[in-house]
Amino acid sequence: MGIVQSRLKTYRKANGWTQAQIAKMLNVTQQTYQEWESGKIEDLRSSTIIRISQTFRLSANWLLGLSDDMDLQ
Repeated sequence: MGIVQSRLKTYRKANGWTQAQIAKMLNVTQQTYQEWESGKIEDLRSSTIIRISQTFRLSANWLLGLSDDMDLQ
């Protein structure tokens, strides 16, 4: 599992959300979200990273493993 996938899963679980709930928040199918989180889809588009970052007010750098600061500045 890559860093993005690991951080997506960590964030989801820390908030007590199911994959279906977070998928709905991101306006994608549960299957698509599951594929992101499991690594079946390894390389997320930059537009997807940006959407996740903006939706949850997370640092894109944190999602990519470039920073340990989770919060969007």
